[in-house]
Amino acid sequence: MPGDPTARVPPRRRLPAPRSLPGQALLVLACAVVLVPCYFLVLGAFKTVPEFFSSPFSPPQSWGLDNFVEAWDEADLTTAFRNSVLITATSVLLSTACACLAAYAIARMTRGANLLQTLFVAGLVLPTQLIVIAAFVEMRWLGLIGTPWPVIILYAVYGLPLAVLLLTGFFRTLPPQLLEAAAIDGAGAWRQFALIALPLARVPIFTVILLNSVWTWNDFFVPLVFANHESLQTVPLAILNFYGENTTNYGLVFAGVTMSAIPVLAVYILMTRQFIGGVVAGAIKG
Repeated sequence: MPGDPTARVPPRRRLPAPRSLPGQALLVLACAVVLVPCYFLVLGAFKTVPEFFSSPFSPPQSWGLDNFVEAWDEADLTTAFRNSVLITATSVLLSTACACLAAYAIARMTRGANLLQTLFVAGLVLPTQLIVIAAFVEMRWLGLIGTPWPVIILYAVYGLPLAVLLLTGFFRTLPPQLLEAAAIDGAGAWRQFALIALPLARVPIFTVILLNSVWTWNDFFVPLVFANHESLQTVPLAILNFYGENTTNYGLVFAGVTMSAIPVLAVYILMTRQFIGGVVAGAIKG
């Protein structure tokens, strides 16, 4: 009513619920557990060997880039980075392409889907060391030893379980009306997959690519067995050159590890929102 004085009083805003202090403290503690070792890693990358042992927790006397330049030259990190990029990109591309096809097929199956998905996901608990001897014999029989292909193939195979797990959960959430409308318009199964399902799965596909790329980039065991030639070494193998039989130059080791972590860390920081969205999308069960 025009004369009602209560009509002029604005509605009271609801205050946001107070956040849980124990929860916030736990997050701060988790961040400290991750960031403190990174801090000491960066400090060690600028120190000499005597300085590293005399004052391991104090800042370096000089912030020069001598360790980084020496580490890059002595370990031939140019070749190592090129090999790591080639192996990571090729294996992740193969793994993601196969996982998209498998996950979409499992999501569209009416019988046996859960069993087939379980068989794929079982690969998450299968250690690499369990099949390395059989894989080495097979790769030698195929004549692939001495090339990057054994490493690429193994990484592609081991990237399938996680990719299928995330992508199957996303494809099951797609509304069936989208695919039915495409079928009415004359689109076959391949066109439904390529033109409808695949573009909608961009975020979980990126998450799969990021997770498998980080693991492939940092893995040490597979290249040690199948890429032991100097021209095929990856970044983790190149950093191993700084460990001597009697002495170890920890400054060069820390500098090499820091340089190897920069590409993956930069991609993750730039794409954090897409990564979290992909994990959430893949975790939804339809």
